[in-house]
Amino acid sequence: MNKFGNKFNSLFASMLGVTLCGALFMGAVPGVNSQLTVQAEDVNPVPVQYTDENGDEYDYEYSDAEYEALAKQEEIVIDAAFVAKYDEHIATTSIKGPFCALRWALSDASAAKKITINKADYPVIADPSGRRLMIYSNKELDLGGATLKRSRTENLIVVGNPDVDAKGYAYTNIKIHNGTIDGGKADAGLCRFARVENLTLDRLNFVSFGKHAAEFAALNNASITNCTFQKPNYNVKSKKSGYEALSFDMTSNDADFEKYGPADYLTCKNVTIYNCTFKDLYRGLGSHHYINKKYYEKIVIDKCKFVNIEDTAVECAGWINSKIKNCTFNKVGFGIDFKQPATSIKNSKTYSAYNCNSTIENNTFVIRKSGNKTFNSAIRVGGFTLDKKTNGVKKGIYYLNKFTVKNNTVKGKSTYCIIVDYTKNTVVTGNKTSGAAVRGISFWYAPGHVDKNNVDTSKKKTK
Repeated sequence: MNKFGNKFNSLFASMLGVTLCGALFMGAVPGVNSQLTVQAEDVNPVPVQYTDENGDEYDYEYSDAEYEALAKQEEIVIDAAFVAKYDEHIATTSIKGPFCALRWALSDASAAKKITINKADYPVIADPSGRRLMIYSNKELDLGGATLKRSRTENLIVVGNPDVDAKGYAYTNIKIHNGTIDGGKADAGLCRFARVENLTLDRLNFVSFGKHAAEFAALNNASITNCTFQKPNYNVKSKKSGYEALSFDMTSNDADFEKYGPADYLTCKNVTIYNCTFKDLYRGLGSHHYINKKYYEKIVIDKCKFVNIEDTAVECAGWINSKIKNCTFNKVGFGIDFKQPATSIKNSKTYSAYNCNSTIENNTFVIRKSGNKTFNSAIRVGGFTLDKKTNGVKKGIYYLNKFTVKNNTVKGKSTYCIIVDYTKNTVVTGNKTSGAAVRGISFWYAPGHVDKNNVDTSKKKTK
């Protein structure tokens, strides 16, 4: 529980104790920088003042029974009636209205399990002061078709309080669905979800994000379904962009993923991205660095659409036991990249090859000449070779093991359609490739690979 919730609990306990004694009490409540004036009859308003962890000053007037009843509500509808009734109870001295009401309902000061926005009253709820929404455990936010809009550079939605150190999966059972999340004109990332187990994002339209639409770290069991990611604020053709709409990361508590300390390097696992659309972006989704033996595990991308992606649709640094299937990639500079560049290995003095054990199947690609990689391809799997010591990793060949690439169709202008480099025991079968300028399917340092039933009509054959 954060400071917000602790203060309210302390306040309730003190006020109820005074009421039972029937005495007039005036003094400081532990954890709250305030003075109370309580009537024995528990009828008259109680003025309360304090400052929360975000620097917001609160100035409430309520009876303890009235607030206690509100705090225990398990379902809340953010509509004009709710805001009119409770605005003075849950507003800060500088922020009132629907955003503040929503912020309170999502906090752990409220027992609400389901919070719904009434679109008829509030089609757009804008952040009036650059404040973030912090959603806590066992909360479902139904946007009701409404739009949440950011005004400044702060992340609009985060899980819990990023400024408080937590361990493992500190937050559980969170769902956000049915609406639009608009980043406004800010150039920062839009949402951050970390140290959370059992997360659902469904039927959300992410627009106008400056960097990542959503960043994830220390994530276990997540479902991202029926969502759309489009209209970013950055220049998609710039080499400085480099942003995935969905970014998978680790709790490193540094510039790569700030706060949510300590730095325990928990990654993301058991994540399903289903029936989502990524459109007009630099990159669609993925990870671009990892630590040796700290992998992103069991990520499934199914029936998603990647449309007009300047650089790479799916970037898979450090993924294992994952599947990408039944997706369409239309006009993308690079489709799926499982190659593990040495520059992606973070803080590693040692590095070892590993079993990737991942499958890419039943996808269709139309590749175009764009992006910032040295060549274009639909699928690339493999490790790397180092001619000299790099990032603490010694000179040598580093293989990845066990890929299955099957029943994919590749068209368009690529350098190679499918690349299998520095792998062992990889199966490439049933693929149809065309349009490659150099070679349809390329095998390079791939001992033990299986190449069968592939059909290539590129200018140059697969061998």
